Amino acid sequence: MDKYTKFVLSVIAICLIAIVIKLWEPRPVYSGFMDKGPTIGDLMNLRNLKGANLKKERERIIRSIPIVKVYGTVDVSGSVYCY
Repeated sequence: MDKYTKFVLSVIAICLIAIVIKLWEPRPVYSGFMDKGPTIGDLMNLRNLKGANLKKERERIIRSIPIVKVYGTVDVSGSVYCY
């Protein structure tokens, strides 16, 4: 094999190793990943529903709202100023 072939195969091997490492890395979970977020029409539709349908639709809307999970600690002791 010549130097060019060895170089190309080495680059491919490094990229494959990087992909494997990325797959093993823990990822955050998004609750609304597969569902679209709620729209204004969804919220207005809640007015017309009653009983079990209202409860089911309300739970679906709540589950579809994307959440943010914070890993570690967050310092909230500072002041927040709104201009």
